[in-house]
Amino acid sequence: MVPAVAAAGYVQARLTIAVRNTASQQVAVAAGFHLTDEPLKRLECKGSVRYMATWVRDIP
Repeated sequence: MVPAVAAAGYVQARLTIAVRNTASQQVAVAAGFHLTDEPLKRLECKGSVRYMATWVRDIP
């Protein structure tokens, strides 16, 4: 999939992961993503609030 994405002109992949979701954060790190310094995004759904962090990976 990465060659097709790169061929389409994309240079970066982005993920938004809940701050408390350490399992997904570990998978992101294993896949080559790193945490950005972007401000956390507040997500509210059905009375629950989650803070989401942005992760990025460059596409070769």
